Amino acid sequence: MLSLKLWSKYIAKYLSGNPKITVKPKFGGGGVTNANFFQKTAKPDGLTATMANLPSIVSHSIKRKGVKYDMSKWHVIGAEPDNYILIAGKSSKVKSINDLRGAKRSMSFGTRKRNLGTMAYEYLWRAAENPISVIAGFGGNDTVVQALGSGEIPLSYIRGPQFLKQAVTFKDLGIVGITQDGVIDKSGKIVRSTRFPNMPTTHEALLKINPKVRGTETERVITTLPIMRQLSKVYFLPSGTNKSIIGAWRSALTKAASDPAFLAEHKKTIGVPFTFVEHKQAASLFKNGLSILSDPFYQKGGKGYAMYAGGKKKKKK
Repeated sequence: MLSLKLWSKYIAKYLSGNPKITVKPKFGGGGVTNANFFQKTAKPDGLTATMANLPSIVSHSIKRKGVKYDMSKWHVIGAEPDNYILIAGKSSKVKSINDLRGAKRSMSFGTRKRNLGTMAYEYLWRAAENPISVIAGFGGNDTVVQALGSGEIPLSYIRGPQFLKQAVTFKDLGIVGITQDGVIDKSGKIVRSTRFPNMPTTHEALLKINPKVRGTETERVITTLPIMRQLSKVYFLPSGTNKSIIGAWRSALTKAASDPAFLAEHKKTIGVPFTFVEHKQAASLFKNGLSILSDPFYQKGGKGYAMYAGGKKKKKK
């Protein structure tokens, strides 16, 4: 939220009249509360925009209970992508993708909630003939790091920016990055983030440890993940907004995202560089994401749904 508050000042700079933009958080329901509020109250007059996170996009696609919005009719004006790092603690005895195969022992993967990411990592480990057990119920980033450092769990994941910020701590605790989800370039290919040029993508790791999975369900699940990560934060205007207003907002977001003063302030305040996907690519990825999630595999009753929405939970002490 702090990042958006910083950015909003620069977005206003590039909108006609330099209006003051007020950021109003609407927490709850994994983003559903905010999306419902936007659907109900936003008018197509250019005065209200919103940010929808990936959980709210998934909830919309699977028609989760409580969803009262149809974001497929909203207008995409840009997106902030994400890139997660698969991390391993000392107890895993995994130091690189070369160690994924042949460990021949049960390992657990700690997470706050099961999701599309944990499902992809399950497929990766299965391809390495070394299945893992995903255990939900861990707290935030600090809790996971502590659990990895103590050996309570051998595996987890973390957002790329957090991985960079905690590099010294991770080194001291013996926690290493194994793969990155990767980013989608403008040609639609999965590539390594420039922040992690020497770390393989999860898809690269998959094909290295088991080339036979090409064209299979396993590869489809893992190549879907980077697409979804690009939709971690998608910015919208309400349906019915006219083209000139949409164009003005898209232009403002794009210019603000590359404003040198904003980039410097963001790096200084947040501690990591700002990344942005301009509206054309964001809209294409959003449309693709909705299409992927409409597959019965991801819908209630499907094999994928059972993996990213269910499973074991950490036992309370």
